Amino acid sequence: LYGTEGDDDDCKYHVKIEVPALCEGKQAVIKLTLTSKSTNKGVTGAAPELETTLDGAAGPIADESTEKGDGVYEVPALFDKPGRWVGKFHFFETCSDTPEDSPHGHAGFFFQVP
Repeated sequence: LYGTEGDDDDCKYHVKIEVPALCEGKQAVIKLTLTSKSTNKGVTGAAPELETTLDGAAGPIADESTEKGDGVYEVPALFDKPGRWVGKFHFFETCSDTPEDSPHGHAGFFFQVP
């Protein structure tokens, strides 16, 4: 997704992110708000994980996310090189994506690191 908000790949969730200034080699904390499209309420228990890539190569792994309540999460991110990164958020990653009513979902955003 371009910008700072949009829907996940299965249109179950609306995802909004607030990104601080990003610096090469320094962990940043992204504020993520996850809202159910069917109830318009914050989604809890999603345990978002951020997978990052730069030019197809996997990025470093950051710390685990922290749930702040009412669908708000703090998601650490670490970018070890400058460039235009792709960040893919995974929600309910431990749930199978096969059942039609699975809460499992993904949303991707671009991140520019100077």
